[in-house]
Amino acid sequence: KVREAGQLTDSVVVGVLRPVLLVPRGNPRKFTSIADLAEPGVRLGNGDPRYSTCGQMFVDLLKRKNLYDRVQPNITLESRSHTEIANGLIVGPLDAIVVWNYIAPLYAGKVQLVPDACRYPEVHITVVGLTQSPQPRLRDAFLEWCRSPEVQALFAKHGYGVATQ
Repeated sequence: KVREAGQLTDSVVVGVLRPVLLVPRGNPRKFTSIADLAEPGVRLGNGDPRYSTCGQMFVDLLKRKNLYDRVQPNITLESRSHTEIANGLIVGPLDAIVVWNYIAPLYAGKVQLVPDACRYPEVHITVVGLTQSPQPRLRDAFLEWCRSPEVQALFAKHGYGVATQ
């Protein structure tokens, strides 16, 4: 919309959000993929798809993989907040959660990532420069700084993915 309105000067992708499957440290239920979430008795947390892009992406993936009808009954917590979902895993009673990738480093030592071959569309974290900036030189310098390896590494360190597109 910003581009269509002629308000965009430039943009920089600084990171990528991706849904990930997290379990308590040690993976007590031995989950290996999202298919395991269909097992009876699993207590799963997910973003409420009405408000959460991550939650909707997970629901869409379940439907594509014909798992929705088996996994949906196991979703015992839907929330707008990834922090609330993570607390449901750490404090209990959840067995697994699907949240954005940046949540894993926030709770390092308490959660474990379950590597899965599922592919989701990339959600780019983008810094944009606007034409109406009162200080265009500073705007452009900031965008250039966002392109630096240091900024890219900082986002990666904090759990955001690197864009592949």
